[in-house]
Amino acid sequence: MNYQGIEISILNVLNQSAQHLLEGAALNSPRSVGDAVQDFMSHVGLSAALQSLTINVTSDFTRRSMEDMAFEDENRNYFAVDVKTHNEGTDFNMPNLISVKRLAEFYKNDKNTFCILLIAYKIENGIIKYNKCYFRPIESFKWNCLTIGALGWGANSDCQCQQN
Repeated sequence: MNYQGIEISILNVLNQSAQHLLEGAALNSPRSVGDAVQDFMSHVGLSAALQSLTINVTSDFTRRSMEDMAFEDENRNYFAVDVKTHNEGTDFNMPNLISVKRLAEFYKNDKNTFCILLIAYKIENGIIKYNKCYFRPIESFKWNCLTIGALGWGANSDCQCQQN
């Protein structure tokens, strides 16, 4: 899977179609922005960004589910996607991630991949400007960018994927 190509496509979709998801005071709430971006990606953005690369895009998950959305590729590989947002205008960001136990259970099936979709943004002149996007399997992120159980220090704007 071409993750970098998907990241570029996601940023394009967000900057073309999702700059005005919220207005006024809601723009100052990272939780409100995160929920709005997740909702947009679940219902419009992911399908638009992935286009013909996927089948069976799903976003009907409970609040306690590992994933916010999921899709299968043409080989029936299952990609669970956890959407995280990062307001680059704030200092403290610590997203909640999956437990090690649940992740280990999920990976018992070789066709499963757990991906993090991390979207960095700033609020400028009353609109959301999307600056960075990482869409990668969780194992490609540096450990100091993740909070899994008692490990890691939370996400920040310096989080990057490990180079393979």
